[in-house]
Amino acid sequence: MNGILSAFLMIITFSLSFILIRKIELTYTTVYINLIRAIIGFSCFTIYNLISGRFHQIFDLNLQIWVILGASIIFSVVLGDTAYFKCQKLIGPTNAATFAITSPIFTMILAILILRDSFQWILLFSSIITGTGVYLLIHLQEKSATDHHSMVAQLKKKADLNKKTLLLGTLFGILASLAWSFATIFTEMGMERSEEILHIGSDITMVTNIIRYFVATTCMGGWWTFYRSKKKKHRQYNQNSGSTWRSVLILLLSAILGTFLGEIFFGIAIVQTGSTFIAIMGSTLPVFTIPLNYLINKEKVDLKSLPGILVTIVGVIVLIIVSA
Repeated sequence: MNGILSAFLMIITFSLSFILIRKIELTYTTVYINLIRAIIGFSCFTIYNLISGRFHQIFDLNLQIWVILGASIIFSVVLGDTAYFKCQKLIGPTNAATFAITSPIFTMILAILILRDSFQWILLFSSIITGTGVYLLIHLQEKSATDHHSMVAQLKKKADLNKKTLLLGTLFGILASLAWSFATIFTEMGMERSEEILHIGSDITMVTNIIRYFVATTCMGGWWTFYRSKKKKHRQYNQNSGSTWRSVLILLLSAILGTFLGEIFFGIAIVQTGSTFIAIMGSTLPVFTIPLNYLINKEKVDLKSLPGILVTIVGVIVLIIVSA
């Protein structure tokens, strides 16, 4: 499959997965959702490889590759996502998203230092245009959403965002961006080295993701156990009492979209187009999420955010022309 097409399919599946999670975020905790997503990802990749007869190939890979692939998912899920959630909690989703769009710059630098990629001004130019567009999109959309808030609520929000909170939020935002960049670099490195040994083409993403999601399931399982025991100790733990069959189905569907289909497209795209391309494309997620969120969750989309969408599209077009 073409790498550029795979990148677009990756963004769409990830967007749909995140939007579906919005429907159940009050039913399940974030830790529980990520644990189920990891389990579903590991199960789907394991079943596929058992059926295709490739499961044994994970044992043909050396320990160094296992460590690299494991590090990729730890940086992505355990460090990156956790730091981002903390950043979002401290300084709000709009400010947190500003740090998320810096990831392509960090990824480009790391790709040059670690993967020995050559520096390309046009990729930096595309990254800046795309990042500017996403920044405008997010902040214009947020401004529209807060137009109806009272002045008192706005003043209280600003008062709560003191210097210490802002500093901590900034540190967590930078940590999240760096962690995601390292995750992208290690994923590309792990898959390329695995392909040098196995020579199985696009199926390399199916085999390597068994290792990645085995590590993810182990980490999230340990985190969930710790979280549950801590809550029980303080008598704050509730066993998802609001869960229904509809919630369960939404959780399973979001996991299949995000940690199976999305990861397949991600793997194909990163092998064919490289880390920097994927990082820039990944930063455009709000462009897809906002309209899809309107269709599924009926959340308002304001035309004031249109300039941000247009600028982002220009950045993506530049990126595609360079990579084609």
